[in-house]
Amino acid sequence: MAKEISRRALLTGGAAAVSVAAFASIVGCAPKEKDTTDENVDEEPTSEPTPQVEVREYPTRVFETDVLVIGGGYAGCMASIRAMQCGAKVIVLDKGEFAHSGTSGYNWGSMYTSYDMSTDDPATIIGSATAGKVRAACGTCDENITTALMTEMVMMRPTVFMENLGAFHERLEDGRPGNCVMGEPMISDSNRCIAGQFVKFYCHKVKRMGADVHDRTMLVDLLTAEDGSVAGGVALNLVSGDIEVYRAKSVVMATGSYNWICGWTGWRPQSMIGPECTGDGFAIMMKNGVPVGNNEFVCTDFDAYNPGCLRDTFTVGLEYPDCERAVNSKGEYFALEYLTAHPDQGGIETLTQLVAGEVVHGRGSEHGGVWLDTKDWSGQEMELFYRTTPYNLERNFGYTLPEKVEVVADHWCSGSTPQVNTMMETSMPGLFFAGYASMSCDVTGVLASGSLAGYGAATRAAMVDRPAMSTDQVNAILDHTYDLLEREPEDGITAIQVQREIQKAYASGLDMLRDEAGITAAINELKRIKTEDLPRMYVPSKSKVMNNEWRHAIEAENMLTIACAVGIAALERRESRFHHIRTDYPAWDNSEENLKMIMVTIDDDGEFKATRRAVDTSFTEAMAQSYGIPQSMMMDMLLSSTNINSREQA
Repeated sequence: MAKEISRRALLTGGAAAVSVAAFASIVGCAPKEKDTTDENVDEEPTSEPTPQVEVREYPTRVFETDVLVIGGGYAGCMASIRAMQCGAKVIVLDKGEFAHSGTSGYNWGSMYTSYDMSTDDPATIIGSATAGKVRAACGTCDENITTALMTEMVMMRPTVFMENLGAFHERLEDGRPGNCVMGEPMISDSNRCIAGQFVKFYCHKVKRMGADVHDRTMLVDLLTAEDGSVAGGVALNLVSGDIEVYRAKSVVMATGSYNWICGWTGWRPQSMIGPECTGDGFAIMMKNGVPVGNNEFVCTDFDAYNPGCLRDTFTVGLEYPDCERAVNSKGEYFALEYLTAHPDQGGIETLTQLVAGEVVHGRGSEHGGVWLDTKDWSGQEMELFYRTTPYNLERNFGYTLPEKVEVVADHWCSGSTPQVNTMMETSMPGLFFAGYASMSCDVTGVLASGSLAGYGAATRAAMVDRPAMSTDQVNAILDHTYDLLEREPEDGITAIQVQREIQKAYASGLDMLRDEAGITAAINELKRIKTEDLPRMYVPSKSKVMNNEWRHAIEAENMLTIACAVGIAALERRESRFHHIRTDYPAWDNSEENLKMIMVTIDDDGEFKATRRAVDTSFTEAMAQSYGIPQSMMMDMLLSSTNINSREQA
């Protein structure tokens, strides 16, 4: 029986044999929105702060709301929209300029693959989508959470939602959604929809519905009530330099990835992620006792090394749909060769392992990558992101792509996630998470998590009173925040210098290829930065107004926290899985221990601790029962098994 089941079948419909329990849809919340079309997304906040409170000598304003959303990307906007549809008053904090910052594709949109336009029955769609996400998470996700997210994705229909916001998907002549699959003309695919999401549309929707958006406002820390639940947050207004206190019944953390710790290690960015993504949310959650898992996993694409402008303008890169064009130093089309013989091993994680293998075995490029064959590379055979690149480079810069382009690892997303329930509530009551809750780094999962978090936050806000604010707690946060601005240490070092040291430590032992010696050295360097550099970190200008160096000092502390968590988790995971590649432990190991999530916490003494937490496996257990095979066999069949030695062992 087992031999008759292929991974491809599981991902494209085999999971339909599983009976998937329907989760409660949040579409039952009656919209209570203000949605006028003449409002401007850049208008000033409409709410007024409560009277100023006496906290030390610092000027402080206090705002009150039902739901406080931290972050203005896809997840944050979706959480805000859903919370307001359920009648909650919402304040949004965005560290950057709302609708113009972060890494959610603000200016160019994000492509995604969704099942939401499928004509299959919902159980089949949810089953297939969940199987794909469990595989994409490489087994280290809570499958009940993944099922809840995919159920929500099907019910909220992100493609239709995007069209309701004003961005329409391409249609065939008969009105059905069309999909431009690699190497084929526009067709109808009943199983998936490749479409675009544009977060600016979401931002405008958030404004039109009446949310109070405080952009250029950075969360410094959370406030907690006496019973341990969340009570709001303290933030720094990056324009005025004033501290703002937000009292809330529920808080949604949607601050995005930590990938800026992977960036700016040389003369050009090493990460396509924007500088806002400094891991603030994960660091703040861990500092407040919320365990965060899967920190060791980081998503990687392979983008052009030269010319450097390609990273930030008209990029060109190697991704899974174009993997047959991957070439090593011997001129071998290694990915095409391997995947032709092993068609069930396809996926971006497989491509990453294969590229890493070429580098490890001496067949890579000078800068630790491979090459992309661009000869006769045009039209529909190209990956969707890159189809206009050759034309744009020629037209704008007079630059003709060579027939082979060197591509190197480029980190674009992290897998960090706290433990949550099916409403995205964390171990801290009232604190909800919107992001990659199942470690599958895709737009649909983010939107679904935002939708569930917004609903959960609004539901809780309707049932509880606003917690009392602890003045002592606020004062402690203020003292530390202003100390970063006012301190004048001898032999000081700027915050940007500290950030660069953190980034270099990450690159030295935690980049694409890892081993125990390199990870340990990186951890030791991060510890040195904590003990030697952080106390010397200072802000040259003492002005509070638009002082970016003050912001960078706060970010440096968060970057160091999440970088330490990455190192601890990477050292603990003694195998290769997803984009965590250990050259000293190259094989996948689907033993019980390695299918657990590595959670990182910080104890009262500030020390990091890693523990393994068993994840929910209800979905694969149901699949295994349906097919009459052991659950371990089902997991082995579902997950990719490619590693850096796969070509040598073939």
